Amino acid sequence: MTLTINKKVIVQYILIYLMLIWHDAGIVFLIGRDLSRHLILVVCLILMILKQRCRSRRMILFVFTILLNVIFVRCISGGVGINYVLNAFSGIAIAYTAFMYDRENFVNRFVKSVAFFAFVSVICWLITIVVPNLYENLTFFSYSPFSRRIYTTNTNYTLSPVYYHGILLYVMRTGNELTRNNGIFNEPGLYQMVLNTALYFTMFFPEQLKCGAKKQERYMLILIIAIVTCQSTTGYLSLGAIIVGYLMTKQKGKKSYKIVGYIVTAVVILMGDFFINQNSSFIGQVISSKIIFTSQGIEFANSGLARAGTVFIVTASILKNPFGCGFDTINNLFSLAGKMSADGTALMYDLAALGIQIWMILIAFFVVPTFKNKKNIVTFGVVLFMYINTTLGQSDIFYPSLLILSFGYQLSDKCIEKS
Repeated sequence: MTLTINKKVIVQYILIYLMLIWHDAGIVFLIGRDLSRHLILVVCLILMILKQRCRSRRMILFVFTILLNVIFVRCISGGVGINYVLNAFSGIAIAYTAFMYDRENFVNRFVKSVAFFAFVSVICWLITIVVPNLYENLTFFSYSPFSRRIYTTNTNYTLSPVYYHGILLYVMRTGNELTRNNGIFNEPGLYQMVLNTALYFTMFFPEQLKCGAKKQERYMLILIIAIVTCQSTTGYLSLGAIIVGYLMTKQKGKKSYKIVGYIVTAVVILMGDFFINQNSSFIGQVISSKIIFTSQGIEFANSGLARAGTVFIVTASILKNPFGCGFDTINNLFSLAGKMSADGTALMYDLAALGIQIWMILIAFFVVPTFKNKKNIVTFGVVLFMYINTTLGQSDIFYPSLLILSFGYQLSDKCIEKS
């Protein structure tokens, strides 16, 4: 008896893994963020050369328009260069290449991969909550993504590195929101977008999973549990959009009613917890970290306040420089306002730096294809909300797990244009 190894299957799973780690997974911090993304780009270019099916005119045009815009902004304002183009090219390339390498099986293998990591992450998350020292001792790798300032006087301070433990299967963020599930990634907000994309496919394109109803239900259950344990406001909003969209388009039948029953039960439990325990509830702790309800009205807190400040600065900048002011200038404006960074909000941050052109490019190469490839108008609205919601909270606009939402999946001949 001989063991047959399907190289096509293995290669696509490797490409999907590269897609996942592109979202700033823990392993990226060992390799280096720029180096890892450049290596991913090299892998994609090699496959494009070797496999005709991996080549896409739309992908090349997408990157070329970004390059032209970067050159334009550099000429009029400066403060942006080739590294931005390489970063964009890497994210776009791995999204297209992973999908086009085997279009017919991409969704099935993507969901399987994410569901596997979701299951592992929930188990590891429970272990780190109950016996954190056990997980820390079992892991072989650790890294320090940042250092805390320890002030010795009013002005002098020393830097104390914060260590994260684990890389390949789960990252335990010792000393930094240990109670939140962030999977293999550096923070929960990055993990939730991968989970929500897999859940979107599971709920709206079950025929692509090539499995029975029971397995689909298991995928949904583990993905939703993982999203909830992320405790990400952005993740909850995308989850809510997916559920509402599904309820609007669901077909009558035993399977649909069972799935809706699971969803309604989960919502009732979470809402009951919220009404009984208020701010100390599971959802309340997440909401209270972003928004404060006072007698004077609603106020933003922590990251919510920081991102609101970023939006204000960007709006003022774009009114003055509609064609972009470059990253150096917008970063200086943040410094003058006492901000260390853009606090995510990549959709607004890139708008200020690269002008209204970058939004026009996204409309042409993400929004329009999403509309053309939509299963129905509801799925179009869900995808658009997921993209805007996530890129207003994270630090990039070229996340592969978001870009793949614009591809067509309901029929093989309605996938993105032929190479």
